[in-house]
Amino acid sequence: MNELTVKHIAPLDRYLIDIWKKLEIESNCSVFQSYDWFIHWYKYELRREPNTQVEIYIVNNEKGKVIALFPLQIIKTSVIKLYKFTGGGFSEYNNPLVNNDYLHSNRLYKIWKLIIKSLPYHDAFIIQRNPNIINSPKHNFHLEQIGGIKTGYSYSVSTNKYTKLGDLFKDVSSRMLKDNNRYKRRLKESGELTYKVYNSEKEYNNIFKIISLSLEKKVQKMGIPFTKKIFARLNFYNDFYQYSNKEVDDKNSNMKSHLLSINLDEKILAACWGITYKNTLYYIYPAYMDTPYSKYSPGRLLLEYLITICFDEKINRVDFTLGNESYKFKWAGKENILEEYVFSNTLIGYIYTLYRKSMNIIKSNERLLKLIRRSLSIIERILKVFNKVL
Repeated sequence: MNELTVKHIAPLDRYLIDIWKKLEIESNCSVFQSYDWFIHWYKYELRREPNTQVEIYIVNNEKGKVIALFPLQIIKTSVIKLYKFTGGGFSEYNNPLVNNDYLHSNRLYKIWKLIIKSLPYHDAFIIQRNPNIINSPKHNFHLEQIGGIKTGYSYSVSTNKYTKLGDLFKDVSSRMLKDNNRYKRRLKESGELTYKVYNSEKEYNNIFKIISLSLEKKVQKMGIPFTKKIFARLNFYNDFYQYSNKEVDDKNSNMKSHLLSINLDEKILAACWGITYKNTLYYIYPAYMDTPYSKYSPGRLLLEYLITICFDEKINRVDFTLGNESYKFKWAGKENILEEYVFSNTLIGYIYTLYRKSMNIIKSNERLLKLIRRSLSIIERILKVFNKVL
């Protein structure tokens, strides 16, 4: 482990896919660190911003074997130059791919230290939503050890691994499952209750359009401005129809897309989108329509259906991704800590570190966040009025 070396490789290098996919097999990465997720994000970003800059750094051991991969994006403005993991807000988790044999404190320390030292001049390197697993007592490694400053944290929720669906349901709220059965009976009394799975490009575009219109109404009621971010996210998800018909053990992709809805007399009550990868279901995007049947928790019924069909495809764990909403714990979820760090190299970088700390404090304060949202909403309405007058 004394002769680690770093190599820079272009994001569209023809050898990258083989290097990346091999390391996926040798690591405990999530779907958000997979090559398929990366290349989907990269092509999407190039369409939105042709000048998107990405650098891939691979770490080799003394025998020349690739043991780690850091996919990084460069953010440049007139004021600051930042490094961050690729994926932006679309990746629920941000961390490198590291061979499982190197998940020990001294080895991780050397890998990260080498990467930090090898990066070209920059003001700051931000690591957002970094899973706390590498900071667990098992690994005894913290990014503070190499100069990282913790600027905030958030949460995600996931279940333990289960061999069978029945074993999972034993840990799920029994009252909730009974209520689910009762709600299904009530809905069936009101009409024809069906579940639909979508696979085509046209279907994906249509369903996500329906979801976006529903969400737009909801966020407006909540006083949340800047809904373009929501639409950008949905547009990003649209193209995953390409992965909807793949077999889970497909040699070209271990990722499968699931877009579903629960309908009453053909009317959508709720929809959800998730990805299965490496025996894990990532429950990424639920959406609930504003209907008189919301009292029967159609989104929850749809989640139960999604979990059931995915266990038939040999998944053994559910990751509810970002957020620690109470419903996730009813599905046997366990809370995970996601940490944020900044490595600053300049005065500008240090100021950015303070900014990130301040922003995370605001985000963690619900009252303050609501006040800011209301203020921004009012400002946005005033500007619209001025634009009409002018």
